[in-house]
Amino acid sequence: MDLIGIVITVLGTIGSLVGAYIALKEAKKAKSSAEKAEEIRNTIATEQRKISLSELLTETKKIMTITIKMATSASPDKKLSGLNYQKSIEQIRKFIDVLKEYCHYISIEKINEVEQVYKAIEDKLVKLATEPDQKTKYGIGDDIHKSMGEIVKIIKPELDINYFAKKNLAILEDSTTIKNDSP
Repeated sequence: MDLIGIVITVLGTIGSLVGAYIALKEAKKAKSSAEKAEEIRNTIATEQRKISLSELLTETKKIMTITIKMATSASPDKKLSGLNYQKSIEQIRKFIDVLKEYCHYISIEKINEVEQVYKAIEDKLVKLATEPDQKTKYGIGDDIHKSMGEIVKIIKPELDINYFAKKNLAILEDSTTIKNDSP
């Protein structure tokens, strides 16, 4: 009886060791798959961010074609024919709504700057809507156009390849640090 018990114990131990080896091997495969999935997720997020920022930059430039018309003309004493301030104000407000919606794609360091600019534009739009003097309207239009230029200055570098690479490297390093610090 003792011999059978020893054989069963040895076989059980060997079976346990083989099972542990297989489990360890499968765990490594699962970890590798999870890391690849995380890498793909990060790549997709990066591409989505680039696409969204590109769309936002395009919209900003499109609105700048409207704001340039509101800026001082060659002869500021004359009202620009065909310029509908209410329609322009409406389009700029729609743009600001889009900007607010896409703001989370802008780096954290620059969000406050963007918020300050669009809040200033909103204030200027209120003044523009109520201002009766054409020369003053042109001045407000100049300010709005310059503010739109500031938005371009903020968004455009975010699309720069080098900037993007540095940002993503920093994000990946942060996520690795967080993972390694986790229990």
